[in-house]
Amino acid sequence: MLNKNNNEQKDIRNDFLLELLYKLQNYYVENKKIANRISISIACFLSILLLFLYINTNRNFEADKIFTRGMSYFKSGDIELALIEFNDLKLNFNSTRKGNLADYFLGKIYFDENKYNDAYPYLNNYLKKGKSDSYLSSSYSMLAIISVREGKFSEAGQKFSKASNLAISKPFKNRLLFQSLNAYLKSNDLINSEEILDILKSDDDIEKNHKNEYDRMFNYFKTLKKRNSNN
Repeated sequence: MLNKNNNEQKDIRNDFLLELLYKLQNYYVENKKIANRISISIACFLSILLLFLYINTNRNFEADKIFTRGMSYFKSGDIELALIEFNDLKLNFNSTRKGNLADYFLGKIYFDENKYNDAYPYLNNYLKKGKSDSYLSSSYSMLAIISVREGKFSEAGQKFSKASNLAISKPFKNRLLFQSLNAYLKSNDLINSEEILDILKSDDDIEKNHKNEYDRMFNYFKTLKKRNSNN
């Protein structure tokens, strides 16, 4: 009796496995076309992805070489060749790791040559996509100087202030704050001027190394405030 029960259980298990295998086989046959399409789609996607990664790697490698040449010419003072390399970088490799630096160096070259109208669009473009705090701070600073030359002192004050927020060293930050304060005072913006004076006043470095400059700016602020109150 026991053997009979065991045999029945084995038969049930065998029947279940056979039925499962049969269903899986039928499912595969019925969905073979779909499975093949999915496999082909995955293979195509992986092929395209690998091709994209390969092309992107090569483009970054080529961009790095162009940037290195451009920097070499820039540092040696060969500005004409530096412009050629950075223009090539911007026009043909703008989406690469080094490509977004082309705007900064093109802007800086034109700024250093006092070609401010040429420098402005490049520096402004770098602000939109740049990632380096140092270069961003420098871009804001150069754009602020351009604004000063155009008599746009309030705009210059804002840009110097933004540059100071990104400055990588305390002395440079304070120098930019003084420039921002000077621009705000020239635009008769006493509110922003007072805010910067408060920031500088609480800095120990100002008290030790720039007290005379601070006092001069503060006295100028008090004079403007008195004149405005009289008017």
